[in-house]
Amino acid sequence: MPVYTIPVTTVGANGAATGSETTDFDFPTAFLDAIAVEFGATAPATTTVVVAESEGLGRTLLSLAAGNTDKTYYPRHLLHKEDGTDDTVRDMFVIQGPISITVDDCNALSPAVTVKVSVLISGQIR
Repeated sequence: MPVYTIPVTTVGANGAATGSETTDFDFPTAFLDAIAVEFGATAPATTTVVVAESEGLGRTLLSLAAGNTDKTYYPRHLLHKEDGTDDTVRDMFVIQGPISITVDDCNALSPAVTVKVSVLISGQIR
């Protein structure tokens, strides 16, 4: 199961620094297993992080409100019934192409946040 590491550097005034990074590679068609977010040692508790698809449907895969606690997340999306109403079942995202990470309200750090994305590549699932 491949894990891709994407560091994000922020610039600007402390508490208001921003940064973004878009992967310079396309993810193969894969199931998104987990996203680990590791904050820089002096990242303030005001830091927000958004991980999203850069192409395709442009979906937000993970959106973290203000915080600075390292954690691994297992994002899942809500399914819908045939009539379009929300179901209570959640499923893994299928992603393809580059993803973007946006960091706001941080201090100027390099890296401010390191995001690790774990995927299950469709050809490797048995």
